[in-house]
Amino acid sequence: LQYNGPHGIYSADVRTERVAGGGSREAYQLGIGGGIAYVAGTVAFLRPVTDSFGIVEVGKLPGVRVYHSAQEIGRTDAQGRIFLSNLGSYQANRVAIDDRDIPIEYLIGEKEINVSPPLRSGSLIRFEVSRMQAVTGHLRVKVGAQSRPAEYLDLSVTVNGKAEIFPTGKGGEFYLENLKPGSYRVGF
Repeated sequence: LQYNGPHGIYSADVRTERVAGGGSREAYQLGIGGGIAYVAGTVAFLRPVTDSFGIVEVGKLPGVRVYHSAQEIGRTDAQGRIFLSNLGSYQANRVAIDDRDIPIEYLIGEKEINVSPPLRSGSLIRFEVSRMQAVTGHLRVKVGAQSRPAEYLDLSVTVNGKAEIFPTGKGGEFYLENLKPGSYRVGF
């Protein structure tokens, strides 16, 4: 009997032999096999490592399905990580995530990464996901005593020391992503 669990391989074996004179002899054997891996500051207990291994990191998102060579390996833990104990060295290992498990307000850089690690090495396989927060509204310009929409202009706003250009549309509509709450200076 053998069970291949996420943190090791567990086995039990019972053998019975008949011996001369009508008797029997029984032998029992229990086995536990596993490995300890260290990658990117994280220690994990996993199945035996016979080649290369890695840790998949999907931001800090828990419950994201991870695939290795089109087979589901498991889901990320509470820190958004899962260990892979069977990466083939010096060959392309296709590691992918299921984007259906990523909340809609997150941007995904890549859904699939090919990694080719050296023999008996650990790899950090990081999928970039970041929370997106959109800001929309209408801009108006005050000219004298009148206020009118700031239509069809390319405006500039400085965010974290970097100038971001954004256009305005009909009625002064605008759209910006990942703008933190606060006051900003807008220029032409």
